[in-house]
Amino acid sequence: MPEIVADSDIRGILHAHTDRLEEMAKATLARGYQYFGVADHSQSAYYAGGLSAEEVVQQQTEADGLNKKYGRAFLLFKGIESDILADGSLDFPTGCWRASILL
Repeated sequence: MPEIVADSDIRGILHAHTDRLEEMAKATLARGYQYFGVADHSQSAYYAGGLSAEEVVQQQTEADGLNKKYGRAFLLFKGIESDILADGSLDFPTGCWRASILL
């Protein structure tokens, strides 16, 4: 069969759980990738090191700073694996999320 996707076709990592965001971003950039997508677990997933609402805001603030630092050369996407609770609500309060768009 013909090779459909080569390693050189991969431009980034879209879904990753973090340990140290800046170090992971630097390593991804050093591999020549153009983007890195963060998607840690939410607080209900305590067994997987889920982030509290405060930690999500802190992580997003750090990602925003790194996006400013790298400019158009590299982009960090921000996300979270938010659990849907038994009552149908999300694991985080409204206002926890902050979107940012780079032009």
